[in-house]
Amino acid sequence: MRRVLLLTTPFDRRAHLDGTRRAVLDLLPELPGHDVAPWVLGRQGTRVAGADVLAVEGPADVFARILSWLRPGDLVHAFLTPRRRTVIALHAIERRAPVLHTLTSTPVDKLLMPRMQRTIATSAWVGRGLDLPVIPMPFAPEPPTLAAPYKNLLLFAGDAREGGGILETAEAFRSMSLPWGVRAVLGIASRAKNADEVALARDVCARTPDAVLLGEQPSLLPHLTAARAVLLPASHTHAKLDHPRVLLEALSAGTRIVVGPAPNLAELLPDPSLGVVVDGVSSLREALEDALVAPHPGPLAVARVLSARNPRRIAAAYAKLYDAL
Repeated sequence: MRRVLLLTTPFDRRAHLDGTRRAVLDLLPELPGHDVAPWVLGRQGTRVAGADVLAVEGPADVFARILSWLRPGDLVHAFLTPRRRTVIALHAIERRAPVLHTLTSTPVDKLLMPRMQRTIATSAWVGRGLDLPVIPMPFAPEPPTLAAPYKNLLLFAGDAREGGGILETAEAFRSMSLPWGVRAVLGIASRAKNADEVALARDVCARTPDAVLLGEQPSLLPHLTAARAVLLPASHTHAKLDHPRVLLEALSAGTRIVVGPAPNLAELLPDPSLGVVVDGVSSLREALEDALVAPHPGPLAVARVLSARNPRRIAAAYAKLYDAL
């Protein structure tokens, strides 16, 4: 069988927190049936079901290990955000073996992309202006779970940073007009990426009555299931997945989503029953109020969004590309 290295951030115990690695995990069970022996990068001692692990010590070790691993007939399939150093490294690897590059977010510098000969976009927005074929990121819904013990939960699932929407969300939540006796809860599920973001998330909760700092969780699914809406009112998603996984998880759990004006986020709302796009505190406040009384998304509307991301369908599309390289 042909060896294919699925190249992304090295797997470790926090792999469930990274949307790209989680998508690769969804893809792995479907690939062996396509005459492919999948490999992934992992920290020393890491085990990944469905794949062999190419162990690396750290970022500086990655590309040296890949070059030492390659043998005739191998292929490298990179699921990566397009940064200058990454593209240059992939171009160097391409001299030794075929490289297929899946763009997982919008290129900051589109002048880099002509260096890569075989490139796939995960959405029309990511590939705009580059004339690239589109294959969505795979997504396999998690099994159903019991909801978290919150009533009228509005779950913020973005980053605690400028442009991420956390300040606008807190302001909109504080200004909501609720019916007498109704209490809503704002859950902050931002990842702890650095000290500044942790401090901002804590400050928002301290200044916002009925706000709860959830932080990083082994799984957000109980909170996604409990939520009346999942909020990601970001103005941009640079260096992020074009369609953040948490929004797909929310839809699969039957929960509405509220997203910001970043155009790629609106692609997840082909049906108004799925949620709404907001731009500014006023429209965000209205969306939060509406979410407390709006029906859950219809199953057919959800299926239309998720079916295109079925891992078996995505694996079949990539298998054809592997055979052609």
